[in-house]
Amino acid sequence: MVGLKSTGHTFKQISEYLEIAQTTCVERYNKLMKTAVGWDKEMDKKLEKAYLKHRDKIWEAVGGELGIPWRAAEDRAFDLGKKRLAKR
Repeated sequence: MVGLKSTGHTFKQISEYLEIAQTTCVERYNKLMKTAVGWDKEMDKKLEKAYLKHRDKIWEAVGGELGIPWRAAEDRAFDLGKKRLAKR
């Protein structure tokens, strides 16, 4: 699947080839990519640094779309994420 995606195939094409639902194909691919990164403390630090560098731009767009301050949007998104984690 990863090979097909890396050569430019769409999820629709891959799902048809593998005879699985397109949503299943996307979920499997995302899971594979998540584990393929090889997260360690150094990568975690780089992620944190990049997030802090770009977070205001990301959340300004979300907050602007909702008509609320970006920090309120970010806080609420993280609160919702914590609630979802607690349900698992």
